[in-house]
Amino acid sequence: MTATDLILRNLHEILPYPLLCNPLYAVVRAESSAWFESFTLYSSYHPKKRALLRAADFDLVNAYGYPVADHEALRNICDWTIAAFVVDDTTDEQNAADASLTLQEFLDGLDLHLSSTRALQSSVGVRLRKGFGPSAFRRFMSSNGRTAQALIREAQLREKGRILTLEEYIEFRRSCVGVQPCFDILEYAFKIELRQYIFGLECWMIGNLEWGCVSKRYDHSGGAVGK
Repeated sequence: MTATDLILRNLHEILPYPLLCNPLYAVVRAESSAWFESFTLYSSYHPKKRALLRAADFDLVNAYGYPVADHEALRNICDWTIAAFVVDDTTDEQNAADASLTLQEFLDGLDLHLSSTRALQSSVGVRLRKGFGPSAFRRFMSSNGRTAQALIREAQLREKGRILTLEEYIEFRRSCVGVQPCFDILEYAFKIELRQYIFGLECWMIGNLEWGCVSKRYDHSGGAVGK
């Protein structure tokens, strides 16, 4: 094994129950891809980056993560995922000040502060807000905000040239990979509002590992091994 090899454990082997995949996956993947590719942002990407985005297949992750979500919910979740990832990917090439502006525009778009410069996020925000309960939406926006703050810190670390220790990186990765919003959007997927105490339970964060592995696979395939 070389220094750039990345071997992930088959998580299916350690789960005590079979994984369910949303049967709407193929339909929603086609729709969400067409939606994203209709924006000028996509056409500005290098062909290699377009291929990497399609190969990452975040829609499949969502199909497993929300196996009983209806068509509308799964489609909107897939659109939000790609919008969030694009913002994350954009800030990877920005300094802290520019990353902060990009992330604030992203949050404003989700929270219905419509901006023509962020039509991608605004389109998703309008649709999501209609299906969220008030408390659930506040939690969703709060966790998106915390993720944004972590991404700003990531940009600051790059500017300073600071490399985290393994222990620091593991803790930091949990905050910047965007897992918590993926859990908070469960309330949207299932059209429920959970009691606040549930979000403090340890089992609520069990998905950090799998989502982190999926995200790291994309980073690795794109050459960002040392991020």
